[in-house]
Amino acid sequence: MSQSPALRILIVDDNDSLLRASQRLCEREGWIVTTAKDGLEAKEKVRAAPFDVIVSDINMPGYGGLEFLRSVREQDLDVPVILVTGKPSVESSMRALEYGAFRYLVKPVPHDKLRDVVQQATRLHELARLKRQAMQLPGSDEHRLREGAALEIRFARCLELMWMAFQPIVSWKGRTIFGNEA
Repeated sequence: MSQSPALRILIVDDNDSLLRASQRLCEREGWIVTTAKDGLEAKEKVRAAPFDVIVSDINMPGYGGLEFLRSVREQDLDVPVILVTGKPSVESSMRALEYGAFRYLVKPVPHDKLRDVVQQATRLHELARLKRQAMQLPGSDEHRLREGAALEIRFARCLELMWMAFQPIVSWKGRTIFGNEA
């Protein structure tokens, strides 16, 4: 039985001590770790090689974690990106969700929690990779058609269940209906 290849992880943080601590933790797990001190450096590393998981700080000078996440999504839709921050906000968490972050963690992240989240992300990434491979197999077009048909049926069902109220927008001066709002 062959052993699976080591997990390739990219860690991005402008704080040297946190970067080194995360790197040591991940290397103890047997993972291959690449580090970057800002989003631009990380963006170049993602262009140069694939990663199984990315852990990135959000608040970095210049090219921050959210901008970096967005650039990652332009290249790879599947790689899980775990965002960490010492200054959580509703706005950054919403943008993280919008750009497809796997998790949003608040610093300081306990080592066991980081390890567990990275392992979950790895399993998810492997499933996504296998699904893409399966979709490329001969005969998978039929599956895609069935999946598309099922999606269309669910969408039609949702439309049937929707209820919408309209109310007129009245021009009082002209005593006419100016438009409708739904």
